[in-house]
Amino acid sequence: MSVLKSQQFLSIIFDHKQPSVIERIDTDKLAKIKENRKRLVPIIQCILLCGREEIPLRGHLDFGKIVVDDINSREGKFRAISKYRAIGDEHLKNVLEGCGKRNKYTSPIIQNQIIEACNKIILKQIVDKVNSSKCFSILADETTDVATKEQLSINVRYVDDDDLLHEDFLQFFEINSLTGSSLASSILNGLNDCGIDFNHLYGQGYDEASNMAGKFNGFQALIRDTHPKALYVHCSAHSFNLAVYTSSDIKSVRNCLGIVERLYVFFNTPKRKNELINEIENSDSIPSSSARTLKRQCATR
Repeated sequence: MSVLKSQQFLSIIFDHKQPSVIERIDTDKLAKIKENRKRLVPIIQCILLCGREEIPLRGHLDFGKIVVDDINSREGKFRAISKYRAIGDEHLKNVLEGCGKRNKYTSPIIQNQIIEACNKIILKQIVDKVNSSKCFSILADETTDVATKEQLSINVRYVDDDDLLHEDFLQFFEINSLTGSSLASSILNGLNDCGIDFNHLYGQGYDEASNMAGKFNGFQALIRDTHPKALYVHCSAHSFNLAVYTSSDIKSVRNCLGIVERLYVFFNTPKRKNELINEIENSDSIPSSSARTLKRQCATR
């Protein structure tokens, strides 16, 4: 027995005919990592598909055992897409239907972690483009979500290396106060967390609320105290909205908008809508257009 062990030792150390214990451990570890990645790749691709097509991942039956061949069960979109993809893919089918819960990578916790990883990758790509542009503006507004929490949305407007104008969304940041100083600190901290270089901040665009556009204590004024090159410009879309709102007090404009609204209500039936479309398509006097439906006026605008 001792002779056999000595021969085995010599074959490992000098002849290299057999891998050492450390090499075996490393090899098994690499094989395990490769297997886990092979399991994780289709899960990531399904989540990316849902995100690209704006499909909600989870439903009211997003738990329990997964049976690929069961086409009658109603589950969340992510589980349904994963099952459909597993048809013809024996490896993925074995992963989804196999024993254990931790090695399937389908739980909501894993989904959220993958989404957060995608968020960091996309955010870094946008930030790199913004910083390389050497000139950008920030656009911000706050709104209340369905959970009655105030969210501050931050966007950036910049020109890329090909002289193309871009306007990209960065992040939502939860805020607890709507004062100008609180908003200023929130947006500066948020941009700093994203990795934005403030030395290239040349513009600001918000609505005309006092906490945003105030001359002394407004958000834009506090930003200019630390970044004087960041000129404030009132949001053009909001200016147009205010102009329409103000002009609605004029009788002729108010009557015109009322007629447009009544026309929408009149044609908002299947029979009348079909007659309108036929008239548009068969008439030579009406300019050609791809529009085939009337748009209703926004109730709050």
